[in-house]
Amino acid sequence: MNTFLYDLALETEDRWREVDSLISHAEKTENIDKLFHDALCRAIIVLTVAQLERYVRDIAKCTLQDINKFSSFAETPSDLKRTFCKTFLDGLPSGLDTENRTQSLIKVFDSLSPKFILDPFLVEDARGNNKNPSPNIISRIFINFGIKDIFVRLHNSKIDTVFNGEPSEANTVIRELREHVLEKLQYFPYQTDSGVLEIKPSTEISKKNKTLYQEFLDELLNQRNNVAHGSSLPNSKTIQELRLFRDKVIILGYALLILMGTQFQIEHPNDDEASP
Repeated sequence: MNTFLYDLALETEDRWREVDSLISHAEKTENIDKLFHDALCRAIIVLTVAQLERYVRDIAKCTLQDINKFSSFAETPSDLKRTFCKTFLDGLPSGLDTENRTQSLIKVFDSLSPKFILDPFLVEDARGNNKNPSPNIISRIFINFGIKDIFVRLHNSKIDTVFNGEPSEANTVIRELREHVLEKLQYFPYQTDSGVLEIKPSTEISKKNKTLYQEFLDELLNQRNNVAHGSSLPNSKTIQELRLFRDKVIILGYALLILMGTQFQIEHPNDDEASP
C-alpha cells in the first residue's frame, strides 16, 4: 500500500496547475493588457507562497499518518516522542523536572501506543494567524522531527545551481528529484537517499550567515507581503522571475521530502551479516 508521503509527492504537479495557468495567462497579456498582467503577477506570488505553506504542513502531516498506519509509537525515533510529549507538559510551573517527566511519559506511551497528531509538530506561529512559511518556521518544524539545520544540510548541493540563478537547470533538477521521491517513498520505511542531492563537503556556515534557501524564502515572503499590504504597485517581477520562484519552491519541496524520508528508515545489515 502506498504511503501518504508518496501520495503527496505524486500530486505535486497537480498542485501547481493553478499557478501555471496564471503564469500562462500573464505571459499572453503582457503586451496586451498591462493592468491585468500586473494583477496576475501579484496573484502568482501570493499563490506560490500559499503552495509552499501547505506543502510543508502536508509533509509533516503525511509523515505522521504513515507512522500511525505502518509503525507504532514505541518504534518511533526518540525526537518525535519528545515532541509529542511536550503537549502534555506545556503550562507546568517552571522548575519541575521536565526531563524526568518526559521520560516517564514516553515509557507510558510506549506501552499504550497512542497515535501521533499534527499540532505538537507545528510551531506556535504555524498554528495561529501567522502562517507564513518563513525559514525559521520551516526549520523549527523539521527540528520537531529530529532534523536539525535543515537549510544548512542542503548547502553546497546540486540544487544550489538553480538557487544561484540558473533557471536552465530547473527542469532537469525537478525531474530527477521527482523520479527519486516517487521511487523511494512508496513504502514505509522510506528509502530516500540524500545522495541524490549530491551534497558536497563544505565548511560549516556560520549561524549569522544565511543559506541560499533562507535568502530565497526571505525574498519570496517579502514579495508576498508587499502584495498583501498593497505596496507592490506596479508589478516589479517578470514572468521569468515568477516562473523561477515556482521552480525553486517545487525543488525545495522535493528536497524536504527526501530529507524527511531519510529520517524514517530501517538499518539494513551489511553484506557479511546478511550472507548465510
